[in-house]
Amino acid sequence: MTSSAQVNLGEVVGKQSFGWPLLARADDIGHWRRQAASVLTLWGAPVSSVELGRFGVSELLGNVVKHVADERCCLRLVRCGAEAEVQVIDADPRFPEFYRPGQFSESGRGLALVAELAGGIGWRRTEEGTGKRVYFRCPLVRPASGQSG
Repeated sequence: MTSSAQVNLGEVVGKQSFGWPLLARADDIGHWRRQAASVLTLWGAPVSSVELGRFGVSELLGNVVKHVADERCCLRLVRCGAEAEVQVIDADPRFPEFYRPGQFSESGRGLALVAELAGGIGWRRTEEGTGKRVYFRCPLVRPASGQSG
């Protein structure tokens, strides 16, 4: 990989983690979806995981745009063995309100759908205790034939 490609992929930490400080703006979400997809592809993720990563980045950054006053945040992808953890870290200490929306609800489906597709979603306080990290995981390998996943 050339050094210019590394710059385009953000901060590299031992090729096990890529991260970008950013301003969460609705018009920029497509760019961050593509960045996440590039990293997942680089790590050899199957197409289904790349698509999950794109969708999840849209939802997590969209929630920052919609619910967090401070648009400064960070998108990180961390390689964890056979999985990649996709994280969005923001300065708001309030955890997401996670619920299963009703049939006629006009919002609230995003996190539930990410959780369903990823097999779970999580959040925790940042190390400083002033914000939160919302995350989900994508497999980097295809399940063997006949196995679910």
